[in-house]
Amino acid sequence: MTFSALLMAIGLVTIEDHKSTENTMSQLASLATGLEVKISKKFNKSYGTIQYKRIAHLIQPIYQPLHDSGELTQVTICNTLSGEHKSIPDDLGGNPCQRLQTQKEPTKQLQKAKVGWIDFESSKRIFYYSIPFRKNPYVLIISKTMPSSLKLWFGLILKDFILIWIILMSVVTLITSQIKNQFMERFKPQLARWFEEGSSKPSNDLLGKNLNQAELVVISNREPYIHNYSDLGQIEMIRPASGLVTALEPILRNLGGLWIAHGSGTADQATTDSEGKIRVPPSNPKYTLKRVLLSKEEEIGYYYGFANEGLWPLCHLAHNRPIFRLSDWEYYRKVNQRFTDAIPTQNLTQKSLILVQDYHFALVPQLIRKRLNASQDSSARVGIFWHIPWPNPETFGICPWGKDLLKGMLGADVIGFHTQFHCNNFLETCNRYLEARIDLEHFSVSMDNHETFVRAFPIGIEPTPVRFLLESEVQELKLRYGIHAEIVAVGVDRLDYTKGLIERIEGIERFLEKNPQYIGRFTFAQMGSPSRTHIPAYRLLVDQFEASVLRVNERFSRGKVKPIIFLHQHYDWEQIQYFYQIGDVCLVTSLHDGMNLVAKEYVWCQKAEKGALILSKFAGASRELTEAFIVNPYSTEELADSISAALSLCPKERKKRMLTMKEKIESHNAFHWAADLIRALQPKEDSFAVQLPMTDLEDKFPLIDAS
Repeated sequence: MTFSALLMAIGLVTIEDHKSTENTMSQLASLATGLEVKISKKFNKSYGTIQYKRIAHLIQPIYQPLHDSGELTQVTICNTLSGEHKSIPDDLGGNPCQRLQTQKEPTKQLQKAKVGWIDFESSKRIFYYSIPFRKNPYVLIISKTMPSSLKLWFGLILKDFILIWIILMSVVTLITSQIKNQFMERFKPQLARWFEEGSSKPSNDLLGKNLNQAELVVISNREPYIHNYSDLGQIEMIRPASGLVTALEPILRNLGGLWIAHGSGTADQATTDSEGKIRVPPSNPKYTLKRVLLSKEEEIGYYYGFANEGLWPLCHLAHNRPIFRLSDWEYYRKVNQRFTDAIPTQNLTQKSLILVQDYHFALVPQLIRKRLNASQDSSARVGIFWHIPWPNPETFGICPWGKDLLKGMLGADVIGFHTQFHCNNFLETCNRYLEARIDLEHFSVSMDNHETFVRAFPIGIEPTPVRFLLESEVQELKLRYGIHAEIVAVGVDRLDYTKGLIERIEGIERFLEKNPQYIGRFTFAQMGSPSRTHIPAYRLLVDQFEASVLRVNERFSRGKVKPIIFLHQHYDWEQIQYFYQIGDVCLVTSLHDGMNLVAKEYVWCQKAEKGALILSKFAGASRELTEAFIVNPYSTEELADSISAALSLCPKERKKRMLTMKEKIESHNAFHWAADLIRALQPKEDSFAVQLPMTDLEDKFPLIDAS
């Protein structure tokens, strides 16, 4: 080992603190010599400076035992800049440390001190203590004979430890993988049933086992299970891709109750009884699904017309003109009445909690209230949750029947939105268009001797355990979807103009333009569920999206690797949860969204060390998942740069962000959302409240500016 190599080795250990320096010297000296060595602090009062002549005092406890035992070989002082060094042989007589004390060196500013033991030649060990001054950096070296046993121990550790560790961990990983695969194969049916039933413990803790026999009734357009005839005439069941279903279905599975929904499947009628009811889930029935069948005219007028050509664009700032027709409004009123009549009388008792869902049924709360008043039983509690944004008063004024919608919603005891901002907009709208009392202290609206509270309830997902795929399974799944790229980004959406799909493709195109090193290595895979294909705006969106995909693929395809793969069909949750796991990045680029649960689903399903989320600032989820890359989807440059940043994120930061978001999702899940909503619905004097500690609602939600 040359002297220059020795100086390089000295740079391996750096101690920047004087106290740490002394402690480290003691520990290293004790380790190498087996002696109890105590080194006292020898610095002067001006902390950070040292007199060179005191080096001898500092290393005296190290030197003296070696000198007395005969193990000392030599003491060397060297200049690390010039490379010059001078040996001070012990056989010259006297104490080398005393010789050093006689040298006259000026006091210099101490920059860094370095200590440690290293191997030197074949039978010696070096203890070094370096003092790199600005002009005269010196290193003092003490060399000693290293016992063969000590040398053997150090050699084994330094030379073979890493190799042994790698081999050991490889064996452990292989054995663990085999055990895991055998376990999953053996218990797959039981695990499937467990996942289907959900985690009962957290739901019981949050919601109470049966809410003291309270009867839960949910009314929504979307049904949690759809039965269709296949091409072969067989009946198939699917679970639709819907944020509403994602949040509500676990609640009904755990609490039981009645779910009233539109029977939209081609085989829905064939699978229900004479009252349109069926017990679900099929594998382990927990609650009753009651289907309301609509005529083609009713579906076109109420659903495609007023709800989705009128209210949907009215509430979303996606720059699509809302269309309001009188015929659609008449069908909307008719269908709202039909769903109100579908509620069985036995579900209108004082223990009934009725949850009306979304913009399809704005009139239902008032219709239920009229039905209760007619039966002289007004004890049932009614709530409506608005899953989409609520517009400002000026925009809402576009709707010709806006006042009727407001009055219909105010028949509820509680109106819920995803964010406080939407609550504020709703109160301002009521204040603008209705003769009602707006109570900003309690955040309520009073009209016709009935008070309605307005609250924010951020919705979550069910934190069901997800099996993470092995790397080999991930690669197989990628090939199944036609993905041959090394790096994959994913998107899961209904084909809707509010989801920012065109903007997403333009951002990916710009990303590849700015980062050509990813061409041939990057693929974005989009799951796009067909939606509302009867509406011209949606058909136009599909045409535009497919044209954009074709344009980008023509520009950047390399061999088998396409930059964009469009998976245009319905997928069930079993497929979607594993699809998320092939994505190094997930893109959620909504132009306007109430919450968007895709963002939460991806974070929950993906491994912490692998994923990254790009999230639109116009989605409600951006207020919770602040560790995501928050972007403006209208800015192509910002979207392109965020993709680059997400892919280049260091592993430590990536894992930190994902773990933090996972914790937020678990601590604010669907059960918390339902518990908050149900608690708000229950009268204060009722004793069957949800088992979830909360602060008073008036303290939880801030007031809006009365001006």
